[in-house]
Amino acid sequence: MTVVVASAAAHAQPASEPPPPPPPPPLAAPAAVVSTPSDEWTVDRHGVMLLGGFDFVSGARSQFAVVYVPIPLPGAPRFKLGLTGSLQYQQQVVIGGDDLILWAYYLQPMPQYDWRLPIESKFGDFAIAAEAGPGFGQVWVKLPSGAYMPPGWEHVSFYTFSADAAVQFHAHNGLVVSLQPVGFSVPLNHPSAPDPRWTVSADVAYIISLGAGYRWR
Repeated sequence: MTVVVASAAAHAQPASEPPPPPPPPPLAAPAAVVSTPSDEWTVDRHGVMLLGGFDFVSGARSQFAVVYVPIPLPGAPRFKLGLTGSLQYQQQVVIGGDDLILWAYYLQPMPQYDWRLPIESKFGDFAIAAEAGPGFGQVWVKLPSGAYMPPGWEHVSFYTFSADAAVQFHAHNGLVVSLQPVGFSVPLNHPSAPDPRWTVSADVAYIISLGAGYRWR
């Protein structure tokens, strides 16, 4: 009789291998850097703007003040209407006669639009502003009496068209600084004085101005 002895090792099952480690989590994508396009404003102010300063009109210095009211339009969100003007009074004492009195006023609406310049600053925005508009004024004069010329009021009316461009800085706190390197005013009529004792001149005027002001929210 043959006895067959089976080896236990022959029927032993190999030990199971450990499971593979889980894959590492995917790397997070780097956070997108959000930057303001160079043509978009960072100063969030859209209210009334008031400017004042000095005009140099053909070399002569004078003061100016202008108020801008925002009138946003479809496709033109930065549209503003400016209004400026002047009022002048002079009186000259004439010994032994009537005084010479002069009144003059001038009004000018100026539609304006501005564009942000691609200059980065943490303090505010740089911009270029352009404006143009018609103007109207009158000069009233009371001349002293003369031979066959009783005293009385006389006046002339004049019309102009003006345009200019300025470089501006708009700060986050509302401060506005404006430098106008080029501007002009063209007479649209050439009035003549009704009395030969005074004259009226109407010439093209070139204007440079420097001003500062404030814009409300």
